[in-house]
Amino acid sequence: MGGEARRLDSFGRAAVSLFAVPPVVFLIFAFVVPLCVVLGAAFLDGGGVSVSRYIAFFAQEGNRTMVLNTFVYGVVTALVCAALGFPLGYAIARAGRRMQVTLIVLTFLPLCTSIIVKAFAITLILKSNGPVNALLLMLGVVDEPVRLIFTRTALFVGSMNAFLPFAVLPVFAVLAERGRDLEEAAASLGCSPAFTLFHVVIPTAFPGIVAGFSIVAAQAISAYVVPTLLIGDRFRVLARGAYDSYVLNDRAGAAVAATILLALSLAVVVCANRLSRRAERPA
Repeated sequence: MGGEARRLDSFGRAAVSLFAVPPVVFLIFAFVVPLCVVLGAAFLDGGGVSVSRYIAFFAQEGNRTMVLNTFVYGVVTALVCAALGFPLGYAIARAGRRMQVTLIVLTFLPLCTSIIVKAFAITLILKSNGPVNALLLMLGVVDEPVRLIFTRTALFVGSMNAFLPFAVLPVFAVLAERGRDLEEAAASLGCSPAFTLFHVVIPTAFPGIVAGFSIVAAQAISAYVVPTLLIGDRFRVLARGAYDSYVLNDRAGAAVAATILLALSLAVVVCANRLSRRAERPA
């Protein structure tokens, strides 16, 4: 009986493993192979491996500024989305059933709209005769319309609109899974709401906060549409640089920009995950 059970168990594991074959094959041809082509274009020079293209890339001040812009844009966007996503995710996790469904729908409904449409909507809101300037004039904050389009204000506002939902879901998932037992226990012991928030709720939600930060950072660092439509060449990022090089038939330059972009995204995500693991270790 024991041997038969082990054989059935092995057969079951093998059968389940077969379900992973199609996505693995797809990822090999859709991700691994193109990545190898890009890495080859970036590192192979004259038949050998060389980093000369990277040295030439970083020798130009404009390229160094582009890398810095990409890093700052991705990290700042992720930090703001994480700060806004935590209270919203907490509110959704602790809301009643009907209100929870409503908040989830309202939070993720923007994901059903094209990012290009959302970017154009931001330009309509922030233009000189748009509702934001109209409100500022009505309140007497400004005497004449201020320029908001093609500024960093427009860039970060549009980025919040595009990426915020991705910072909400991980927080909601973590808090919903772990329930309210720790909060109720803290309240029963006489802890103040502020103490419970900073010593119970935030540490409990921290893995979700970090996960949301990582997702948003990776998307913002690799973003092309939002920076291009909302600020253009005034704030160049690596995704735009890679595209421009490719259009100009500089395949090697595009590959270098793409690999730096990939390395930047991975570095931010890895650092965030290490911070999360370190925070979870007992003191």
